Amino acid sequence: MNSRKRYSLWRAFCITRQTNNHPLIAEVFQNACANNWHIRFCYQWYSWLPRRIQALAVFLYGCACTAKVRVPPLLPDAIFSNPAFVNEQIVVASFAEDFAQFPVQTATYSTKFLAYPSSWWRLRGGLRHARKLFRLCHLLTKRYDFLPAMRGGSTLFYGLFFQGTLRRQQPAAALIVSNYSPQAMGLAFASHASNTPLLFRNHALPASAKGIHFKPLCSDLAILTGEYAKDTYARQAYLSGEVSYCGLSPQGPGDQVPSMTPTANHPLHLGVFLTGVYDLDLLQACLERLITALQPEVIHLRPHPLDLTRPDFSDLARCYPILDIDAKTPLAEHCQRTDFVLCGNTSAMLEVLRTGTPVVYEHRLDTVYYDYLGAVRNNLVLSYATFSKQLAEHDIATILNGFYSAADWPARMRYYDAGFQQDTQAVLATAATAIQKCLQQPTKGVSNRAAQS
Repeated sequence: MNSRKRYSLWRAFCITRQTNNHPLIAEVFQNACANNWHIRFCYQWYSWLPRRIQALAVFLYGCACTAKVRVPPLLPDAIFSNPAFVNEQIVVASFAEDFAQFPVQTATYSTKFLAYPSSWWRLRGGLRHARKLFRLCHLLTKRYDFLPAMRGGSTLFYGLFFQGTLRRQQPAAALIVSNYSPQAMGLAFASHASNTPLLFRNHALPASAKGIHFKPLCSDLAILTGEYAKDTYARQAYLSGEVSYCGLSPQGPGDQVPSMTPTANHPLHLGVFLTGVYDLDLLQACLERLITALQPEVIHLRPHPLDLTRPDFSDLARCYPILDIDAKTPLAEHCQRTDFVLCGNTSAMLEVLRTGTPVVYEHRLDTVYYDYLGAVRNNLVLSYATFSKQLAEHDIATILNGFYSAADWPARMRYYDAGFQQDTQAVLATAATAIQKCLQQPTKGVSNRAAQS
């Protein structure tokens, strides 16, 4: 682990800008444009504007981003977080449940706040930065396309907004569950600028595949699901601050090794869980292969919960009546309906395994790098290529149960999930001690609270 580094506004801005300039994010955005007319309209409208008007659009977007935020009155001993998406909100809620001794308060995002004059009046304090912000917005529009310009620019506005919030209300700590989103990076900068301890809890597994632009992690304390996350952050970029582990919250059976009941006496129910990066033609070809090879009675297709992409699977549903497409049902309930699940490059595979449901990795479900999360390399899951080769000689249950019943498989799982087959309360108690120590340690510089005492 490297020596302690901190989030400056420039570092937070660069992380978000570079992330949203990555080809994989661009592909997610193209899917969103294809399926969401609001985003498509904004993108086309922006493309037609002169450069300086584009800069004004980025500037006004940043103002609107902060105007739609509501922060409750914060308690002095509270941990403040600002989860912006459903998957982030789930992780923050899980954190609050696991560490109930630390009160957690969260920001609320809603476009309805844009209609309130008070939302815009709050921004008057940032007027002194308006000229500099506009110059940066203009520079962004000259060098980058719509997405990195908008999201990179909004990071600056979030940072200044949350900096003022933390300096006024002075919570005990700030918590982020992403190390690349504009909201999280804005709060990360604000936390270090106001000398507030910064906690990080990963909402997804970091990618260990080569060729990935990797974001640094500069929190004061990182509470990770397992050693895989720590090793990946440290190897791919750098990891600053202390580290503790919390594992995953059990889903269903909890510590049960994945297994499958033989399907001789009942039809096969197959799960297919997608990422936000998909290609309908590739997905259709993959479904054709699965139906031919496995002959399932039902395929439970679970799209990624990110609703910005709004995928349209109506054509697939007409072509394949056996498809049950459902993005709303909780993952654990989805797994109860399936005999095993095919996953692409998604962190959901870990949650599926936690339910006791076997996972087979099929990289052709999306267009992300092969073995993005290192799950095949680390023998956590079986690849479809290996699985399909064995189908000629063995039935599905024999193949999957043989792989997951290996004596060292629980240790492989613990590398990703520190709480698997461990005393959950002891794991959480160790993490709680680390949190308490972080809150009590003086941060770099003199805190506002200390200066006033």
